[in-house]
Amino acid sequence: MPSEQRTASAGSSRGPRTTENLTPAQRSLVQLMRDRQFGRIENLPVKSGQPVLRDALLVQVQRLDGGRPRAGPPAEEHYQLKQEVCAMFEEFARLQNCLVVRLGFRHGLPVQLETAPLDPSGSESTGMTPRLLPIGPRGSRKRSSSPES
Repeated sequence: MPSEQRTASAGSSRGPRTTENLTPAQRSLVQLMRDRQFGRIENLPVKSGQPVLRDALLVQVQRLDGGRPRAGPPAEEHYQLKQEVCAMFEEFARLQNCLVVRLGFRHGLPVQLETAPLDPSGSESTGMTPRLLPIGPRGSRKRSSSPES
């Protein structure tokens, strides 16, 4: 019995660990990535830690390298979530309200997450102006020594 309690509490404190623990919004996002395998999702609002798919844009990516695909997604309805999926939902829970500018996924798993803050009305925050640094040799960013006005 103690191991069951430990497993249940670990799953709830660190976010969902199986598909059974996902909300309908989370389950839809996981299913979308599994079905498409390669691509990205742009302009995905996250509200109260939950993705809002109806407002997002799906960009499909096709592999043209002729490489052998990995094994397909699990056929069963409920399965253990991969670490990358858990990390994505933990980040959504930490941020609570944000705009996922880009969520890249490969082999059905999230690999890149770019976010921007939302203002209280739910739109992308315009109060923060990003500061771009010039690109140096080999693509590294150089720090600008002169302050911008």
